[in-house]
Formats: sequence, C-alpha cells, structure tokens
Amino acid sequence: MGAFTFSLPNGKSFNVNGPPGFSFDQAKAIFDQQSKSGSLLGLAPGATLSAATQAASGLPSAQGAVNQALSGVTGALGAGIPSAAGLLGSISKNLATAGGALGGSLAPGIPGVTGAIGPAVTNSLGEITNKLGAAQLAGSVGSLATTSIGTINKSIASTAVTSPINTADFVKQIPALGPIGSMSTSDVSGVLAQSKNIVNQGASVLSNTNGAGSFGLNVSQLETAGILKPGTSALATASGASLSSVLKSPAVFTGANGIKNIDSLLANAPLQSSVQQDLMAKGTAALGAAGIPVGSLSAQGLAGVALSAAKSVPNTEALLKGLPTSAADKAQFNTLVKDGSYAVNLAQSKVEPVFKTEIKPVPAADTVDRSTLTGATDRVLGNDKIPAPSYSTPTPDVGTISQTIQSGFSEHIAGIQATIPKWQAINEKLKTLENQQVISEQDWLAIAGQQQAATQYYLDNLANYYTPASTVYDSAPVAVQKEFKPLKDKIASLTGNLTELAFPITKRIKQLSAKISANVSA
Repeated sequence: MGAFTFSLPNGKSFNVNGPPGFSFDQAKAIFDQQSKSGSLLGLAPGATLSAATQAASGLPSAQGAVNQALSGVTGALGAGIPSAAGLLGSISKNLATAGGALGGSLAPGIPGVTGAIGPAVTNSLGEITNKLGAAQLAGSVGSLATTSIGTINKSIASTAVTSPINTADFVKQIPALGPIGSMSTSDVSGVLAQSKNIVNQGASVLSNTNGAGSFGLNVSQLETAGILKPGTSALATASGASLSSVLKSPAVFTGANGIKNIDSLLANAPLQSSVQQDLMAKGTAALGAAGIPVGSLSAQGLAGVALSAAKSVPNTEALLKGLPTSAADKAQFNTLVKDGSYAVNLAQSKVEPVFKTEIKPVPAADTVDRSTLTGATDRVLGNDKIPAPSYSTPTPDVGTISQTIQSGFSEHIAGIQATIPKWQAINEKLKTLENQQVISEQDWLAIAGQQQAATQYYLDNLANYYTPASTVYDSAPVAVQKEFKPLKDKIASLTGNLTELAFPITKRIKQLSAKISANVSA
C-alpha cells in the first residue's frame, strides 16, 4: 500500500494512503483537493477523512457519497433482521445531524419518500417497506434506482393518457401468452391492447410512418424477434432504405414461425401479438441486466417501461438513468409509461373477471376408434410370428424411479452440506477485509473469485443431481412422492440456510469494492 505525508502551511501533517501502485502525484492531487476545500481543517489526530465527515461540513460531493453509502448500509443491515427498522431508524437519526442528511441536503439525491415510493414501486415489497421503512427502500436500491423510479413516477403523474383503451379493446385483444415480471397475464393483455391503440393501425397494414402491423413493428424489432436476418437493421440504417422497401424483400426474412415474407407477417395477427410480447419481455430483461430495478416495479410502473424497451432498450435505459436524450424520445417514453399504467389499472379494476379467465387446453383423449385401428394393423401385419403391438401406457418401474430419486436427492443434500463451509470460509475472510481501511484490488478479486466458485459449485450440483431427480419425483406415483417427501423437505430447509448465509455475503462483497481507493488520515 502506498503512503505519503504532506503538510499544511501551519505545519500540520497528514498521511495519504492508497492501494498498491499508488503514486506520489496521485496522493498529492488528493491532498491538494481536500486542503483547498477546507475539509482538512479541524480533523483531529488519528481521525480519518471520509464521506461522512465531509457531509458534516456540508460538502455537496461528500453528501452524494454518503447517499451512495446509505444504500449499502441499509441493504446489508436490513436483510432478514427483525429489528432492522429500529436500527435503521437510529442510523437515519444520526445521519440527520450530518449536514441535514435524510431531511435536508440528501433529499435531492433521494427524491423523498414520494419520489421513490410511488405508483412505480411494486406492492410485493410491502413486507420490506413495513420492516425497514420507506426511506430504507428509497436508499437500499441505490441512486440509479431512485433516479429511474423517480423518472417513471414523474411520467405517470405529469402526462395525460393519449389513447386510452376500454373494456371492448381488452376483450378483442388476443390474450397474452403469460406474465412479464410483476404484470399478470391479464395485465400484459391490457398493455398489448394499449400498444395497438397507440399505433392505431390494422394488422394487415404496412406503413413507413407507423411500422408493420397493429403494433407498428420496425426493422430493428423484427430482427430482435428473429423474423429478419441479423444485420438487416444496420444495413437499412446505412443505406437509408425505407421500412417498406426493406420488408418487401423476401431475402431479409429468416423463415422463423413460417414467416417468409411481409405478406405472411401482416396476415398473422396472433404472431404479431406474440412478437410484441416477446420484445417486451426481452427488453425488460435487458434493462434488468443494465441495473434498472425492474424487479421492484409495480405492474403499473413496469407496463410503460416494457413498451418503451420493446421499441429501444438503449433509449429507455438512457432515460431511466437520467442521461441526455432527444425531446422526441422523452415524449414517446412519457406517453408509453402513462398509457401503459392506465391499461394495467383498467385491466385490474374495470375488466370483469370472466373476460380475464385463462382457458388452458386439456390434452385430447380417446379420439381414435381403437377397434378400427387394430383391425387395420392386423391386416397390414397379417402374421402370427409378429408380436401384436401394445397401445397401453407402460407401467412405470417403481424400483427404478425410487432409486433415481434417492440417489439424486442424497447427492444434492451432500452437495449443499459441502457448499455451506465454502461460504463460511468466505465470510471469515470477508470480516478481515472489512476491518481494513483500504484493500488491494487483488484481495477483492480473490474473495470475489471465491464467491463465484462457491456459487458455481452449487449450481453444478443442482443441475447434476437435484433437477433430474426432482423431475422424476414430480411425475412419480403418489406413494413414491410420500416416501421421499422428508428428503425433499430437508433439501428445502438446507437450501434456505444456504441462501440466508450466501445472500448477505454477496452484497457485502459488492460493497467491499468501495475500499479499493485512497483515504486521508491525520
């Protein structure tokens, strides 16, 4: 670790410590910056300059750092601790004395309870909210989350509905294939109907302005859905070709789902609906991978985000992260978020349950006249030396089934029991690193590597033993399931223990990366 000593004009000296490879110039730059800001004045011997001490002096940049740190503190302390509400309350109270904290200067960074806890936040987090309080939820998901959730809430609150659907629109919509995140299947059906209203175009229409079909699909969307060949969108952009000219060429179609040309796409309204839902699901997943808290959004908050991501993930991500975007992109985003929220509200409160019932097809049975088929088979074979075919379902070998379940469940239990000590060892090493003021990048990479190895060890065990055995168990006779239920319950209990151990450790390792930096001490 690099360490350098500098002095103020009054002769008081300060140490600047940094990770391995920390240079004199880097240390000098940090010291000069802190001395010019006045943050070194009044620093007692032995004290360390941190974001919290700077926040107490009212430094805006430091208060931003405290804001960022608050999310880590509340997340780590709150998880699974029944008394976390009181503990976090005391943290908030203490921070309130450091430059205004929650009640003052940090408010712009965390847009208050109303900024982060609003129509965009899912009701499924109610238990967390009750335990830790609204302020914890605002901070625990981090500054990126508060920015994105605040953006969604602002769009919902400040934008008028442009193309509202009604119950008739919902009923006419082809039912969705399934849920997306916090949106139920009926919610997604409502959002699909809303998307069609926004485009306001028939399924058989191709327009350079509105796109293809009732959802206004463009080249990029159709390429993402696998309908067009990879690279078609880039080629169209480079050549400046219009949508209609690109789609009228059969050469750009992959043939997926039987769509070999634009006419077959425009003639298939159910497929257009399926493509739109697929784009919404893929776009939502891509935003989650980019750090947007889609899992914390209510159905109302997620609806418009999914619609926007279906059109353009990069534009939606930029808007939710507060990055510069065009006025047209902002206006489109606001419309989609507001209209999507409206559609979900209508689906949940106005549409009668009878219109939201999901009819699941039942496998057909006894559709063949067995006597006719048997007679035809006998006439074709017509030889006593050929064994007569059996049309009955083979009786499962209970012994083989039991052996498969016993072996798979036992191996998985042994795998979990071998995984837990790996996480316990990581926990002990993590405690040591957390007690250090700074750590090296090599130390952090080492413990992060241990965490990844332990995780992969468990996933391999899961795939090799539990998943195959569980599949057999689910289709086994009731008597066999009853026999092995104690083992299945034991697996569930051990898995819960492992999760309670591993989840907080994973969060703490992420927070530990903040210590790979320089610090200044008197």
